[in-house]
Amino acid sequence: MRNTKVGYRYAKALIELAQQMGAVDAVKTDLDFLRNLRNKDLEALIASPVIQGERKAKIFRSIFSDKLHPLTLNFFDLVFRKGREFALHDITQAFDLRYYQIKNIAKAKVITAVPLSDVLFQEIHQAVASLPEVQGKNLELETEVNPAIIGGFILQLEDKKYDASVRRQLQVIKQDFIENLYKLRY
Repeated sequence: MRNTKVGYRYAKALIELAQQMGAVDAVKTDLDFLRNLRNKDLEALIASPVIQGERKAKIFRSIFSDKLHPLTLNFFDLVFRKGREFALHDITQAFDLRYYQIKNIAKAKVITAVPLSDVLFQEIHQAVASLPEVQGKNLELETEVNPAIIGGFILQLEDKKYDASVRRQLQVIKQDFIENLYKLRY
């Protein structure tokens, strides 16, 4: 179940407080660190309905007190004490969206079947940077390799997706054949 309202409210409060304290980048770094941390025990602790929020906050603080900004620690204390840990994914996503707006950053991802050469990466970067929704923003272009798309590319830009992959084109051709076969029979 999505908890976008809760996530938005908590993220808005966190980013506003971080702006007042001049710690927006530090909080963003902490959230990225926690998101990239793949620890099944920690995930089980956070998701556990048996462990009370205050206990979760205490354990979290003991693990990360020397690794995270005090604002981030206090924020997680609040989240655990209010029983909102179920919305952490939505909170971090909403925080990221607001962070990119504040920093005037456009995030994009290019998915290709094979790794991009440096020259091709630069050409794609320039082409994406010239799009109207990106102009005037700092572009962060991420690449991903997915052999399943066979060829071509998929561009994900904020909430839009441009699919120019061979796999997609084959799906369209297949669908056309299916529709035409149906029309020919009747």
